[in-house]
Amino acid sequence: DAVMDCAKNIAKAPPSAPSYVIMLTDGEDTRSTASYAQAYQAMANAAGSPSLIVIGIDLAYELQSTMNELCSVTDESLFIDASGGTEAIAAAFEQVASMISGGDGLVMEAM
Repeated sequence: DAVMDCAKNIAKAPPSAPSYVIMLTDGEDTRSTASYAQAYQAMANAAGSPSLIVIGIDLAYELQSTMNELCSVTDESLFIDASGGTEAIAAAFEQVASMISGGDGLVMEAM
C-alpha cells in the first residue's frame, strides 16, 4: 500500500526533477491490501515516471524475485539485496545516495 501511496503523491514533485520512491522492506507485510501487480501498475502510471528503489533485508528468494519484477517498472528502478547485517544495509544506502545525488525530486512517505 505504501508504494501505491507514494506513486499517487509523487505528482507533488516538480515535474522537471527526477523522482524516486525508495522502499525499505524486511518482507513482512501485515497490512497491505494491494497486490504487487497493483503496486507495479500504480508506479507505471505515476506522474513523472519515478524510479522505484527497493532495499530488501533478509528476504526469502521468492520475495527477492517479486521485488526484482516490481523494480522492472522503469529502466532506472533497482532492487538492492541488503541481507547480511548492518554493513550490507549501509552499503545499500550509500548506493541509493549515489543514485539520487543529482536529483532533487525526492518525495518521502512515512511508512
